[in-house]
Amino acid sequence: MSTLDSFERYCKRIGGIPERTDNSVTCYLHDRTVIVDISISELEVYVPDVRRHLKKVRISTMQQEGDFEFFTDDIIEVFVRFFKEGEGHVSYGTEEEYKTSSFYAYVETATAIRIKREGEKLTVEVFKK
Repeated sequence: MSTLDSFERYCKRIGGIPERTDNSVTCYLHDRTVIVDISISELEVYVPDVRRHLKKVRISTMQQEGDFEFFTDDIIEVFVRFFKEGEGHVSYGTEEEYKTSSFYAYVETATAIRIKREGEKLTVEVFKK
């Protein structure tokens, strides 16, 4: 099952309404007045002298009403639970990373996932071998 498949099922399970395209899933969380979107695109990175093609997953949030900061931690917690229930565990790295609402998730398939808040946007990067 792909990350998008997993997220679509998870969206339904938490009471959201998923909207699917070829490379993205938008989850409308009607009880939280925010929209969470996850999409996948190709990403190239260099790992010590080895060129690898990786998948880049971006999650963004769009505020409909209310204070965005109020929703930020709640949204991150949703994805912490999603990745934990999916295929791995979450580690909060350094204390500084925790303060900036950033964490890594390491899954059994040797995938590293990082979620970070950048202003009014959350980004998630998924790195696969």
